[in-house]
Amino acid sequence: MYRAKKSTKWNFNLKNISSFEKHIDKSVPFYKNCHFIFLSLSDFFIQKNSRIIDLGCSSGNYLSKLYDKNKFDISLAFEGYDAVPEMIKFCKKKYNKKKINFFKKDVVNINFKNSSLISSFYTIQFIKQSKRQKLINRIYNGLNKNGAFFLLKKFYQKILKHKICSLKYITNLKLKMVFHQPMF
Repeated sequence: MYRAKKSTKWNFNLKNISSFEKHIDKSVPFYKNCHFIFLSLSDFFIQKNSRIIDLGCSSGNYLSKLYDKNKFDISLAFEGYDAVPEMIKFCKKKYNKKKINFFKKDVVNINFKNSSLISSFYTIQFIKQSKRQKLINRIYNGLNKNGAFFLLKKFYQKILKHKICSLKYITNLKLKMVFHQPMF
């Protein structure tokens, strides 16, 4: 398993963004598996004339896969949001032939109205705790009936003293699915 040195900080610039997915694959267990699971589940929630939103879209890889899977439905709007300007610049250049819109915007300031699918891979954990629940509530309220919010988040469980990966989807039907996989 890849372990970064404690003093190492990820530096976002256009030279290393293209290797970002490799970096994530090495440092986040089951990252690609989670993409696969969410892509499979997306079929049940994406609705015509709605928005598909990826919060913290980073290199745009997941949103691009969603687009490829649904590109023949021209009624869908695909939107990726990230706070890092270099990521947005990278996505706009890499996916310029696809009908995906990328925005540099803080996720707490996004309007979620008319969304059938919202995803967040390791982004919500970087939102201040005092704003997190309000954001989750706004996401939930912005979802169309039978829409879904896919959340992937790392957290520490002090009792077990090891990392746990939580994979959840929440819909307006109040469904939840949680997988816990120890990470050492």
